[in-house]
Amino acid sequence: MTPLFELKGGSMATLRVFERGGKLIVRKSASEEGINNGKTKLYYEATYLKTLRKFYPDIIPEILEINVSDDQVAVEMPYYYDGLTLHDLIVKTNISQIAGKKIMFHILDYLFNTFYKVTDTGVANEVVKILYINRPKERIITGIEGNSNLKRISANESIIINKNRYTNPLILLDKLSNNERVLESISPRHIYQTHFDLIPHNILVNEELPKEFKLIDPRGQEGNLMASDYIYDMAKFKFGFSGFDILKNKRFTVRTIKDNEFIFFYDYSRLNKRSFWSELTFIDYIKTELKDQWITQDDSGWAERLLLAEASHFLSDIPCRMIKEGDDDTMLGFFLKGTILLNDVYNKMKVRHNLNIND
Repeated sequence: MTPLFELKGGSMATLRVFERGGKLIVRKSASEEGINNGKTKLYYEATYLKTLRKFYPDIIPEILEINVSDDQVAVEMPYYYDGLTLHDLIVKTNISQIAGKKIMFHILDYLFNTFYKVTDTGVANEVVKILYINRPKERIITGIEGNSNLKRISANESIIINKNRYTNPLILLDKLSNNERVLESISPRHIYQTHFDLIPHNILVNEELPKEFKLIDPRGQEGNLMASDYIYDMAKFKFGFSGFDILKNKRFTVRTIKDNEFIFFYDYSRLNKRSFWSELTFIDYIKTELKDQWITQDDSGWAERLLLAEASHFLSDIPCRMIKEGDDDTMLGFFLKGTILLNDVYNKMKVRHNLNIND
């Protein structure tokens, strides 16, 4: 069957749209293994969606077919809402601030009041170290092993970006890993059912009906739920608006001055100037629109955890970009962005937790 057109995705999978029986179908297929985003991930994703749809049929897409062979996994589902994602709606269209906020509110309100459920699978006080410290550290090391430029950059204790000096992220991650007092302070008190890849590109939306949306491309575990921290999802959500798309699509400039010094800036020229997102910080939006209704009183470290998780998402994406884009500049862009964000949140933690210079 000949596809009508191909969709652009950020993973190792290929997305093609077909017509069958008068209806449009999306076929997602993967024949390689990436960094946790190849054919095995696709199979788990599809089986997790089938599990979730039993409980949330209004927001989870229907899986029409799963085909598994020795060399490929292929999954088919309906082509919802002409493929419009929340990211494209907010960033690339002329949607008004009022309409954009309404759609955003319905999605987040549903997640926090219906989807995020406490589970006893997993240990809450281990989440920060596993997801936001060990994971980016391991991904940076994977990048170093596969890229001589990153290896050379990471050999320096500090990195100069736009004439500002930042500490090597590996050094900061080690410091955080060894500070049990800080880890305890910012750790979640519960583990939740999560989507685990909630970038706005993975949320399909109906511009005409704000309450209609579909969550796609979750990360599953052999069909079972992903027990995690809801802040992981929110940081992915923020990550999708705060640079992921710009870096992935090479809308940035990076210039090397020397091994540990760079000029680095985004190109915003092709982004929608009317997008309300640029006028609001994510944390202020959550506080204003949801009025803190989802933050439990015992989760006092959520804001720091959100910023730490966002930084870790950029750093963790380094080897994925090396495989997907295959060029040093894209990999370097994710490294520099993650380095800036990690230093920023670490400096906030130093003030809040009274850390001395050696902590």
